[in-house]
Amino acid sequence: MAKQIHHLEPASKIVSIFGGCRALATTLKVCPSTISRWSTSNEQRGTDGKIPQKYWGQIIIAAQDIGKTVTLSDLSGLTDSQFN
Repeated sequence: MAKQIHHLEPASKIVSIFGGCRALATTLKVCPSTISRWSTSNEQRGTDGKIPQKYWGQIIIAAQDIGKTVTLSDLSGLTDSQFN
């Protein structure tokens, strides 16, 4: 069976900012499969688009290093008003 590519948010947006799973994995010093799992459904043992919080700080800093902005809203999938 062919592996399906999912576009689950917010993971897909963040992966795209860094140019793909492999590029983000290199940045975070993790296996590409770790990043790929973020964009995989729960049914297929993924995180259903959720990015584990333990990576949020690294992602925000790495994005700044490449001239991009990633916010807590981007990482959580919540809007700013939902943080209040």
